[in-house]
Amino acid sequence: MKTAKISVIIPIYNTAQYLRQCLDSVIHQSLKDIEIICVDDGSTDNSLQILQEYAKKDKRIIILQQENQGAGVARNYGMKVATAEYLSFLDSDDFFEPQFLYRLLQAIEENNSDIAVCHSDQYYTSSNRYLYDIFAVQDKLLPKQQPFSSRDIEHKFFSIFIWWAWDKLFKKSLVQSLHLDFMPLKTTNDLFFVAAYTLKSDKISVIPDILVHHRKDNANSLEATRDKSYDNFYTALLALRDFMIKENMFNHFEQDFVNYALSFSLWHLETLSSDTQFMLLNSLQQYMLKNLGCLDKSEDYFYDNLHYKKMIYYMNYK
Repeated sequence: MKTAKISVIIPIYNTAQYLRQCLDSVIHQSLKDIEIICVDDGSTDNSLQILQEYAKKDKRIIILQQENQGAGVARNYGMKVATAEYLSFLDSDDFFEPQFLYRLLQAIEENNSDIAVCHSDQYYTSSNRYLYDIFAVQDKLLPKQQPFSSRDIEHKFFSIFIWWAWDKLFKKSLVQSLHLDFMPLKTTNDLFFVAAYTLKSDKISVIPDILVHHRKDNANSLEATRDKSYDNFYTALLALRDFMIKENMFNHFEQDFVNYALSFSLWHLETLSSDTQFMLLNSLQQYMLKNLGCLDKSEDYFYDNLHYKKMIYYMNYK
């Protein structure tokens, strides 16, 4: 039996109202040689029924079920079942352009790359509006030549991409050789996997076109409920740092990492609700910023002077 070229892994939890658009965008990809692994993460709505309906019509769809454990665990389950040479991950409230898989696979095969990344936008369901995401790929930080390696990034490596998985295509063989899994966290479960993989990529290809759409107004998304998992980002950052130390990469990327850790911490602090905000502030003051290596650095170590000033302000806030 012929093996599919790409395994598309979709974790699903109570996204029935968006699931058809997501599945249609995968089923109607111009690249047909795929398997579609749908992992139902204990949904309590009719998501599973929709999956079963689609599976009857398309034999490429594989349905897996688990008790609710989060998207990270669901993706890992999907990877264990995946048989294809390449891995793609899509959230069940997002959707691809028809050429997404073909274009990313083409970029990898033509350049012998380890990973391909495309541009994306934010989709607002209520207004049917698309907004280009300027932070998803920071073109101004990328080398002019393609493909490039992680070590070719001279400045702000951890700012070149947002470390989510759904705008990228991965080689399963490299994932396996690095023994990478998604973290079992409620939020930020993909940071470690995607950033660690990209750090170890000798050839990275970037496609300048918008090929995937990220839904921003799903009130039930994990992204919208970060208050319940306000410290998950810290756990992910420590895991990433430990990986770099193990791979003898931390000395090269330390300044970039510390700057990213500070900016990511500030972003979380300033975007949480007030009650959780005080919990995170206390944690940042007591141990997080120290453990992330931010507090023993001089002002000129930081790329953004405002971030440094904010750190000093929050550390002294009572």
